[in-house]
Amino acid sequence: MVTSVYNVVGPGEKIMEILPTAGRPMIEARLQPKDIDVVHTGQHARLRFTALDARRTPEIEAVVKQVSADRLLDQATQQPYYRASSR
Repeated sequence: MVTSVYNVVGPGEKIMEILPTAGRPMIEARLQPKDIDVVHTGQHARLRFTALDARRTPEIEAVVKQVSADRLLDQATQQPYYRASSR
């Protein structure tokens, strides 16, 4: 990790860590319409980031804070979804 001015970063070396300064970050996820009846506010959840290597990325414990009341539509794909916010 870089710790001072004029350091040289080697290949694959960590340059910084980004962490929230106040509380836990809010995560927004898209729920498939078929799953809307099994997700509710206050529910405990384990989040996985599928774009990252599953063997090296831990699950994140969270609580569902909000689920959208209305079904939304992705303008690019025309796929319907519900928005869920977790922390």
